[in-house]
Amino acid sequence: MNLIPLPAFQDNDLWMLHDGRRALVVDPGYAQPVLACLQRDGLQLEAILVSHHHPDHIGEVSEPREATGAAGCGPAREQFAPAVEPYDNGGVHYLKRCEEPRAQDLPTLPSTIAQEQRINPFLRTRLTGVAQAARAHDGTAHQDDVAVFATLRQCKNEFK
Repeated sequence: MNLIPLPAFQDNDLWMLHDGRRALVVDPGYAQPVLACLQRDGLQLEAILVSHHHPDHIGEVSEPREATGAAGCGPAREQFAPAVEPYDNGGVHYLKRCEEPRAQDLPTLPSTIAQEQRINPFLRTRLTGVAQAARAHDGTAHQDDVAVFATLRQCKNEFK
């Protein structure tokens, strides 16, 4: 089995698992890289797995399904981090480092917990700037990390 990343959007990857003939794709929010890979590698899409209902996961899920007849399974970037922490140098430097591999359609993974703690606002809810971004989204003075996290999640769901 082969697990390959398919670059999508400006800052994301879709994932395809294949055995050289049949393929499964996870969260195909953008159809073009899926269809291009299937055609290029002569693969038949057998299944689509959707992990949850966010636009970057389901946006164009019907296109590969209609084009191939694949079965689907799932529950009934954007550049979000810089929008939450626009003055965070760690995040800015990380995005700059990602530009070259993304331009070459290469993944920016894997990551580490330490790296994610430096750049991922969901892991930085104790920081004043992240709490202020949550407050700016819903006008609530959040009293704890959980409330900040929940507001960030809602903000990401609506992020465009």
